Amino acid sequence: MLQQFCRRGRIDALLHDGTDDAELARLLDLLHLDASQDEQTHPRPAPTSTQIAEMLRDADDLSASEYGLLLAHLRKDGQPWRDRTAYPHPLAAAEFIVPSAAVVHSECNFFGRTFSCARSHDGNSAIEFYNYERTTSYTGVIEALWDIPLRGVVRSFALVRPHKPLPHHEELKGPFHARHRFRVRLVAADPSEELIVIEHAQIIAHAVVYPRPAGTYGINHKILAVCTALNRGRR
Repeated sequence: MLQQFCRRGRIDALLHDGTDDAELARLLDLLHLDASQDEQTHPRPAPTSTQIAEMLRDADDLSASEYGLLLAHLRKDGQPWRDRTAYPHPLAAAEFIVPSAAVVHSECNFFGRTFSCARSHDGNSAIEFYNYERTTSYTGVIEALWDIPLRGVVRSFALVRPHKPLPHHEELKGPFHARHRFRVRLVAADPSEELIVIEHAQIIAHAVVYPRPAGTYGINHKILAVCTALNRGRR
């Protein structure tokens, strides 16, 4: 893979360096168009009411805990999203009733990259992501991927299990806390019990996870070294 990246980089450099042909330059820009920009300029078309009904007919039921996490996420925007079991529903609030089922995917493509749930592809499920306010980034593993129609728009969600941080005194034993440019953080290998719902716009990039055995850096249990350098500061 590293060889492929290097070859692609050399080809890009040869194509762009000294390119005086304006038409060729425009074609190259199209080839290198960022997929997130393409999503903004070509948004997913709004489904018809028939398509929404068919989508929900074939959808999988969310568990009570998953539905609660989804509601908690949606209500952060200040909109009056309603639990579908909170009867009676005012007629005016009908569009804010949150379905308790979702179209479940094993993988999805966001901004030109494939992201998967852990049971489908372990490597593609490790991500760096923003919190809801986009003020802090975290890493974790995608447990599920959902499409859900809400107010006439299909929105994409990921159920994420954040990595469990090490106690501060253990993290200090590693070499990375003083070498921030490596973009590596040590976390616990045992899975966190926490689950959160995020949307695809909160995903920054894939993360690379290196399992390390007990005893690494003097830490007496298994750990993970999680690298977030794949983003290279682009998102």
